[in-house]
Amino acid sequence: MRNCEQCKVLPPLGLLPHLKYLELVDLSALEYMQESSPEMSFFPALEILRLYKLRNVKGWLKDVTAEQDLSFLHLSELIVSCCHNLISLPLSGHRYLKSLALPSSPYLSELYITDCASLTSLELNPSPYLSKLHICDCPNLTISELPSFPRLEEVHLSYVSEELVQQLMCTSSSLKSLKIQWVVNLISLSEDELQHLTSLQHLVIYGCHSLMSLSQVTQHLIALEKLEILHCRGLLLSDKGDDADDDLQFQELRSLRELVIKDVPKLVSLPKWLKHVTTLKTLTICDCSGLATLRNWIGSLISLTQLQISGFPKLKSLPEEMCLLSTLQKLKICDCSGLATLPDWIGSLMSLTQLQISGCPKLKSLPEEMHLRSTLQQLKINNCPLLSKRCQKETGED
Repeated sequence: MRNCEQCKVLPPLGLLPHLKYLELVDLSALEYMQESSPEMSFFPALEILRLYKLRNVKGWLKDVTAEQDLSFLHLSELIVSCCHNLISLPLSGHRYLKSLALPSSPYLSELYITDCASLTSLELNPSPYLSKLHICDCPNLTISELPSFPRLEEVHLSYVSEELVQQLMCTSSSLKSLKIQWVVNLISLSEDELQHLTSLQHLVIYGCHSLMSLSQVTQHLIALEKLEILHCRGLLLSDKGDDADDDLQFQELRSLRELVIKDVPKLVSLPKWLKHVTTLKTLTICDCSGLATLRNWIGSLISLTQLQISGFPKLKSLPEEMCLLSTLQKLKICDCSGLATLPDWIGSLMSLTQLQISGCPKLKSLPEEMHLRSTLQQLKINNCPLLSKRCQKETGED
């Protein structure tokens, strides 16, 4: 279809069962391809889609939420050019898509590419308004030339190649949120890749089992507020153990407020650099089966308000230095089967208002000091048979 200046709505082309090639050119009145989601099959045979000079087109459907359910099942080539007002386009579940070109979409603000297993090529021009980029289940995708994205703030990458991660981490100094999930070949994050991310506030690394180290990179993340490291079974949080130089690099995390470490089995003790992060308010460490003790310097986390430790069968005691956590308000201890006693100093935590204990079968009683703890507002005990018996309301000894 070409030069149909009065065309505001397309005819129901998506219902043509054998249509393989569709080219739309210079439809200046067109804003949306369709008003609502089609009730029947959506372009069941389309292989090539080319959109040129659709100057007022904003998206495929007027109902943007419905676009999530659309997919061109057999699409192998998609070109979008001179669609200056384009905001969204359905790019999910295109298993046969091999080539994607968006050479001129200056107002594109969000781009989501999902489940395009055959996609190998992505052509992008500078997109001054692009703020969100999500790419998922595109294991063969690379970008030949990476343009500038001056307003890009959020990048989520899942089931993609290591090369694509390396490319996109150098895209924008304005990036605030970066999530990397299930990139199985990712071994390290280099200093060259992260040195530009001086605005990054939230970093999530999830399911990257080949990742071995985060050292040499965090010194540049001066704005980082939340760091989540989840299900990274090969990760050593420091290449050099307690090496002084490595220790100093993490002192740059002066903005860090929340740290979550979950299912990192090679973690045998809390990394020494953590003691320098005095801005930390929330610390969550879960399912790190190799962890046997908490470091004595944990008391130096003077701003900590929430602490959760769970899934540590080797943990037998809590360090006395934890009594220095004067700002601690919430303490959660779960699935620590080796923990037999709670220290008396827990009763001296002046700000503690919530205490939750779960899955600690060897615990028999609460410290005497707990009986005098007037600030404690909530006490939860689950799956601790000996302790639960003593803490029964009216009948228990505690």
